[in-house]
Amino acid sequence: MSNYFQLPEITRSNGTSEAENVTWVWQELPDQPSSQMADMEAELLERRTAEQLERYRLLLEELDLKMEAFKAESDELESLFERMKNARGEAERLVEATPEGIDEETRYPAPSSPSSSPYPSPPPSPPPSPPPSPTFSISPSENGSTISFTSASSFSSEDSDFEL
Repeated sequence: MSNYFQLPEITRSNGTSEAENVTWVWQELPDQPSSQMADMEAELLERRTAEQLERYRLLLEELDLKMEAFKAESDELESLFERMKNARGEAERLVEATPEGIDEETRYPAPSSPSSSPYPSPPPSPPPSPPPSPTFSISPSENGSTISFTSASSFSSEDSDFEL
């Protein structure tokens, strides 16, 4: 909001310090708070515009990166498609070059299983035999009783005789 003030306008015609003619005119003096508001609004608008431009710049940069990735992927897919076409042509050429005397089972063999192997499988190994169990015997004798012990180890039964 602007304020209007009545200010004197002095005109001097003879160069002396005395005013010959004084008229009062209305002059518009800007209200200080409203000019500050206008400056702040302009600054805010500039900031918003700058932020919006930065967002658009970032979006364009992101689009450029996505386009580069898309182009690289497209080139890779195109290369893969060409390799597939070449492989298909090679497969057709190999099928045509296959002699007619080969039957379908030989041309396209089934996956090999253990029972269809041309080599005999080794016989299963027998389970290991259990070790001989130790034996104990107690026999009466003149001097008392004799205890005999036999084990699967290499010592003889005479080594294991004890007299009680």
